[in-house]
Amino acid sequence: MGKVEKRTQFRPYVPVWQKEIVTDIAAQRRLPVGDTARDIVIEASRHTAIISKLAPYFWRPLVRGDHIWPGHLDDQRNLSELIEYPYERCERLSLRMTTQERLLIDDIVMALAAPDAHAVAALFILGLHDERVVRAVAPMYRPRSRYAIDRRYGKWVSSIRR
Repeated sequence: MGKVEKRTQFRPYVPVWQKEIVTDIAAQRRLPVGDTARDIVIEASRHTAIISKLAPYFWRPLVRGDHIWPGHLDDQRNLSELIEYPYERCERLSLRMTTQERLLIDDIVMALAAPDAHAVAALFILGLHDERVVRAVAPMYRPRSRYAIDRRYGKWVSSIRR
């Protein structure tokens, strides 16, 4: 038997409608929701456009390849503006990362100087809103129509906000 690698668990709060989108993507990929969410976070951490959207929230500088994002000790924005949805119902999203996967996002976590779950939530939210990330994770994914009927209940599916 081989050695089982330890995984770190993250449980960020995300709005219910975002969790439903990830559930749809996971069903299309035929993988668990946690694995799909992990893939979105890892893919989002690779895109410089998403890191540039996170840059105003950095406390410390971040260097990746040819790009440098400076930290803002005196005038940085609060990360809770990005990850909190005060008037929407939120649920925990559970995802697990191996040590190697966690190393991919450690520099972003350090630059944000925020708890790990907050950094993962920010990467997840920005990655889910970026079509390139979703297409990289699930190339054949098509969003649910807002005019579809939920066959379990015989009611119209509520529109998913984007």
